[in-house]
Amino acid sequence: MNYKKWFKKSSQEIAFITKDPILFLAVLLIFGSLIIFILYPLCKVITASVFSKGQFSFIVLKDVISNWYFRQGFYNSIIMGTLTSIIGAGIGFLFAFTLARTDVPFKEIKKGGRQIEKFKLEDITKGNIIDLPKEPDEIRKRGNIEGCLVKTKSIKSFALDKEDFQKEVTEVLKLFSKKTIL
Repeated sequence: MNYKKWFKKSSQEIAFITKDPILFLAVLLIFGSLIIFILYPLCKVITASVFSKGQFSFIVLKDVISNWYFRQGFYNSIIMGTLTSIIGAGIGFLFAFTLARTDVPFKEIKKGGRQIEKFKLEDITKGNIIDLPKEPDEIRKRGNIEGCLVKTKSIKSFALDKEDFQKEVTEVLKLFSKKTIL
């Protein structure tokens, strides 16, 4: 992918994120946490290890490496990090496997984005699916529509509210099929 396409796609995605305040705040919170709790301490540790009394020097690193007590601390940190990542990946795999292969409560949240798939595509033959981040010009042309649009009718129900969402979409499809029969 060339850089112009990548830059255009990235700027469209950033513009999309800034339009949704909750998503924008979540992204800011994640990046802020990354900077405060990971990058800043890492920079301070690196700076402290290569500057001694305001001068660039490897004396601190030499002292740390030559002392068996500090070497043991590095070894313990590496072992702890490795075990934490292996155990965390294992637990994550178990949760993902459980969610994918068994019938657990709250599994509907995972399927929330797929509620529309329950309706046959043949029922929505003349409708178009507009991907907000990929088609911003189409959104500007039609106006910003929140939620779901079926046969030019706006669906007010939230997709995770399965019963109301299916009821509203079914009513729109029935209404449309009656109009085409007449």
